[in-house]
Amino acid sequence: ARLELLEATQGGDPVLSGLRAKVSEFSDRAAELETRVIEAEDALAEMREKEHTARDTASEAKLRAQELATEAQTLVKLLQPAKDAKWLPIVGKVRVESGYELALGAALGDDLDASDDPQAPAHWSAVTGKYSDPNLPEGAEPLGKFVTAPKALARRLAQIGIVDPERGDALQASLKPGQRLVSKAGDLWRWDGYSAAADAPTAAAMRLAERNRLDALTKESQAARKDSEKADALLASLCEKLSNAENDDMQAKLDWRAAQSALGEARDGLAVAEREAQDSSKELGALVESSARTQESLHEAREALKCAQAALDALEPVTALDDELETRQAEIAANRSALADARAKHDGIEREQQIRRDRISALEHELEQWGARGESAARQIDTLRDRFEETRAEIESFADLPARARARRSQLLGGIGKAEKTPPMRWLEPTRCYANATRPCARHNRKFRKCVKSAPASRRGSKPPASARTNKSA
Repeated sequence: ARLELLEATQGGDPVLSGLRAKVSEFSDRAAELETRVIEAEDALAEMREKEHTARDTASEAKLRAQELATEAQTLVKLLQPAKDAKWLPIVGKVRVESGYELALGAALGDDLDASDDPQAPAHWSAVTGKYSDPNLPEGAEPLGKFVTAPKALARRLAQIGIVDPERGDALQASLKPGQRLVSKAGDLWRWDGYSAAADAPTAAAMRLAERNRLDALTKESQAARKDSEKADALLASLCEKLSNAENDDMQAKLDWRAAQSALGEARDGLAVAEREAQDSSKELGALVESSARTQESLHEAREALKCAQAALDALEPVTALDDELETRQAEIAANRSALADARAKHDGIEREQQIRRDRISALEHELEQWGARGESAARQIDTLRDRFEETRAEIESFADLPARARARRSQLLGGIGKAEKTPPMRWLEPTRCYANATRPCARHNRKFRKCVKSAPASRRGSKPPASARTNKSA
């Protein structure tokens, strides 16, 4: 049945074919996802670079806007009139094109600090003359073309001309009364012959320059604010795109890992199936070969059976052989019994030999232990002998102790007698001396008892020497 089953599955296993197709499908899917992961990583790297650039740009734009706003606020504070000022200078209402601040400051100077309010002590007023004002010399351009000012300054600005510095001296003689020429650098030529070279800018000129700078800063600040807002919007958009790219990259990697896992499982399953197929193929070959050998053996057995049956039919009755067979069987039984007895004796001898070997090993171990004990006992005897000699020497050193103690006692008793005859405070000293004198006796007694306890047992029961008994009684 097993052979038939293997022959049936040998032609083509549908499970194995399905696993191979599945492995191929998962391989293609893993390759596709790997390409997708690489593309997602490239897109993520590009998006991170763009986001980094946009973040730097946004930071720079925001910093630029803050710097401009700070500078503008500073100029606003500088240009604001004093809080306690009653009359506002007309210079606050004047606007001049960039580059002409020094010319206007040189032309009017401190006159720009006056107000256009008629109530002010010093003020500008719009006055219309009875006669028309004279024209400026040829080659001079009215300063009023570059200045935006209240009407009160219109007539004054119309009589101020802008010229090149090298032409001022030549045109000064052509000036009419009240007229003056200035250069963009701040040089001044008046109709009355007064002239002044450009030097440090006046306060009014600086104020006008700061006002122009404030106007420019206001425009630049607005432009910088818009650029900052655009940069922030672009940065927010790139951050969102970066987040999406990171999510896509993460999802692509997860899908790729899942595909790799599925591919690994499919490959493992295919490997198991291929090993099983190989085992089945080997088993099939072995079974086919075994079947062939079995058929041959069966054929040979049948032929041998036929030959044996023919020979058996040709044989005569074998009664004598039966008797001999019984005799041989009886001999075999007797030999088997003798063999069993001999084997039992042999096993008994082997057991006795093993017991003797074990006993010899145990005795050798005990001899080693007793030898070690003897060495330890010898060392202990030497130690006790040394201790006994030390104790005897110490006891002999106590022989004259009772005599010394009696002499000391007699001395102390005499001192006590003298002390009893002295006032109360003076007899305390002999008592203290007696206590100090009796303390060594107590210490020697303790040493003696300790030595007796440490003496060997053979000597412990004997009587101590007379000196020791005398010392103890003392």
